[in-house]
Amino acid sequence: MPKDTSGTNAKNNKKTRGRIKAGTVFELWSKAGGRCEFRGCNKPLWQEDLTCAKVNTSNIAHIIAASKNGPRGDKDLSPKLAGDITNLMLLCKEHHTDIIDKAQVDIYTIDKLRLMKKEHEDRILTVTSIIPEAKSKIVKYCSSIGERAIHISGKELACALLPDRYPDGDIIELSLKSPWEDSEKIFWDVEEKSLRTQFNKKVKPYLQDNTIKHLSIFALAPQPLLMLLGSLFTDVYGAEVFQLKRTNNKQDWRWEKKFEEPDFIFEKPEKLRKKTPVLNLSLSGLNHNERIEKILGNDCDIWTIKVKEPNTNVIKAKNQLCAFKEIARKALEEIKYNYPQGTPLNVFPLMPVSANVEFGRLILPRADMPMKIYNMNDKNKDFEYALTINDKGRDK
Repeated sequence: MPKDTSGTNAKNNKKTRGRIKAGTVFELWSKAGGRCEFRGCNKPLWQEDLTCAKVNTSNIAHIIAASKNGPRGDKDLSPKLAGDITNLMLLCKEHHTDIIDKAQVDIYTIDKLRLMKKEHEDRILTVTSIIPEAKSKIVKYCSSIGERAIHISGKELACALLPDRYPDGDIIELSLKSPWEDSEKIFWDVEEKSLRTQFNKKVKPYLQDNTIKHLSIFALAPQPLLMLLGSLFTDVYGAEVFQLKRTNNKQDWRWEKKFEEPDFIFEKPEKLRKKTPVLNLSLSGLNHNERIEKILGNDCDIWTIKVKEPNTNVIKAKNQLCAFKEIARKALEEIKYNYPQGTPLNVFPLMPVSANVEFGRLILPRADMPMKIYNMNDKNKDFEYALTINDKGRDK
């Protein structure tokens, strides 16, 4: 039985152990997952730290002490709750020592310890409730944006899957640490070739033999590369695209609960010249038509998907992303109907990560127009051509 040192002396400890039934100890261990319930610890208590020898290192601690004179003790509640599982925590030796230290009793209050216990046991319940079919292979892709080197933590990604799914083995890494910036043409040539090559080697074989049933896609990169990434996966395979959100200097990949859908607006050209089609995607920022006409000329046909108030957090819930996918698919269908087969569509994106990846997944390899994707250059604050998607001569 895990030892209990929650009393004030050995005599009290012996009495306390006698009040905790074996079934209660078993239930506590199960609910705690055999790990320390102190917030931020999570240490496994079935082995010794240094040698990893199989030994019980747990301490059963009382939130309200078993003795009225103990830490957080109470004349009436101490004897009543001495063996009650709602009053017990599974802790490592170090953190048990902390919470029974008289000098720290005011820090580790009853409410704080109860909250630690609840958070830990809720997390263990969530993780152990996931069915085997819910596993998902994490795919990570990041590339420099301007002068900024991008890094994505694997631990953050695994947490983002819970509670609906859990990670399936090692992460598939598609990133290339390029020495160039996205303001240089060689950057696009190298990154495009690398991404296509790594996808064909690391992902495609699993998809073709149906080894991977579901994918979770995490990416941070210039927008044309995000679209390319999405186009390689397409929407044929079961996948979920995640969106990084930054709030108060904290970042989180987990989707928010259902939010009101943005008022997406699809605008058509006032007059169709049927010469140079353009899709202006203004979600995270407003891209004025004059900026596009400066590059492609005044006789281009500009189709636009936008929101009333463009902002970087325009998509933070799955239902919002689904709404964007629906209007984007309809837009692609209507645009291609108005131009000869093989006419390229010039795409100017200012969108969140998830929207770019999902836009790429929407592209139908055999039915849609070739897509010439432009990138916003941070240095000159203007768009430049980056790469082409769905060009049958290039997409190999």
